[in-house]
Amino acid sequence: MMESVRRRVVTALIAGLVAWLSPEVASAVDVPTVYDNMHMFPVGSRAAGMGGAYTALGCDEAALHYNPAALGCAGSSRLELSASAYVLQHFSVPNAFGEDQNINALTYSAVPTIVGGVRVLRDPDDAFGSGRVVLGFNISLPQSLVLSVEPAQQDEPNYIVANVRDQITAADAGVGWQINRHVSIGASIGGVLRTFEGRFESMLSDPFTIPCLVGDCRSFVLSSTTEESLAIGLRGRLGVRVTPTPELSLGLAVTSPSIDVWGKAGIVDSAGFAIGDPATGDVIYSPIPVRLEGKSDASMPLRIALGVAYRWPRVALSLDGSVNFPHRARSAYDLRQIDYDGIPPLDDDLVDESEVFSVHTWQPNVNLGAEFAVVEDVVIDVGAFTDLSSVSNEDIAERDADRVHMFGGTLALGLLGKQTRGWFGMSFEFGRAGTNVAEGELNLNNVLIDGLDLSGRSTVTRWTLAGFIGSNYSFHDEDDAEAETPSEDEEP
Repeated sequence: MMESVRRRVVTALIAGLVAWLSPEVASAVDVPTVYDNMHMFPVGSRAAGMGGAYTALGCDEAALHYNPAALGCAGSSRLELSASAYVLQHFSVPNAFGEDQNINALTYSAVPTIVGGVRVLRDPDDAFGSGRVVLGFNISLPQSLVLSVEPAQQDEPNYIVANVRDQITAADAGVGWQINRHVSIGASIGGVLRTFEGRFESMLSDPFTIPCLVGDCRSFVLSSTTEESLAIGLRGRLGVRVTPTPELSLGLAVTSPSIDVWGKAGIVDSAGFAIGDPATGDVIYSPIPVRLEGKSDASMPLRIALGVAYRWPRVALSLDGSVNFPHRARSAYDLRQIDYDGIPPLDDDLVDESEVFSVHTWQPNVNLGAEFAVVEDVVIDVGAFTDLSSVSNEDIAERDADRVHMFGGTLALGLLGKQTRGWFGMSFEFGRAGTNVAEGELNLNNVLIDGLDLSGRSTVTRWTLAGFIGSNYSFHDEDDAEAETPSEDEEP
């Protein structure tokens, strides 16, 4: 009887240890989130080629993403058939879990960055577009992070694996009104969907063996943690666009923080252990299933963007500055445990510590774009942009988060027809920063004693390479196109 009680007590203690160990090991893989860097690749066709510097331009379906007021200068109804990015994302940290235990992830994904269209509801009263009213809609995927971290040494019994897919999908509908030849205003309302899927797996074994029935055995802990969350929020965007002269345009857009409507989160930790006593040879073993369910928020921040653009006969330049306000992203909170028959429940403190959230600080960014007319109906777009990190000092101190500032550029070729236009291009961003890493060898003994001591230093490197292709189609007859007065968004 006493032996049975002792085993139950020890099993409960080790269950708590495993519940602590799983997030401790997973936190060593400090995988970035979509909130850390929010401009991994520019959205749109022409907008992407110009580095996302589109707040003062955007007289097409991409206006809803940048500045809804720019809908008012759309010269005709049109449809964005597709704007897709084919993305390679790299994430590496030498000696992340100890000597020669590196992170080196290179992952491919394809994302449809934007699909949408505009419809002219009211034709202009004059050749300058005064009185034009335009309806727009789009569905976009402005942020996507896909990473797969595999064991650095395939022949080692101790390893950590992480696979993450973190994405933001947005849908917006809005109206732009060209009040007069100099001023247009616009507003949009839409929803944002944040989806997260993460799997973290670890195997930690003791370097020392103990005698057992089959010879020499090792104590071990095997843990597989799956995190999933889905959150829906609503947001609005207001914009104004001013053109003091036909060549100069100014744009201002304000995007509200998301109003969280609904969200759910789930964490499933399937662990098993076998811990041996070297003195007696006794082995305590048990599965430790843990299931937590709770809520999740979309957690999009307040954003203000200001842009200026100037056009010459064969050249256009555009500059944007933006800032995301501080915010708190809650991926999994208000967690409750689903009990399993015969398995000791976790302490409430451990359940509370399993909540997933991050704190983000001010996030300013700059986008610069240029467009050059090469020959008739052919343009070259180039751009440069910053993608500064919003990781806060609080998260750096409390969870060893990495603040990686990214810097990038874009290049695209635009082919302009009377009714169809297409862009082919690429963007690349790169960032590097110092990070804390584990010292010593990755094994169960060291982790239990030191708690995966992140006292070493290394360098985290990230880059994103995206190739994009986009096209749009204007709904007007070619005869009308010949007679149409060029709108201010026409390329040089």
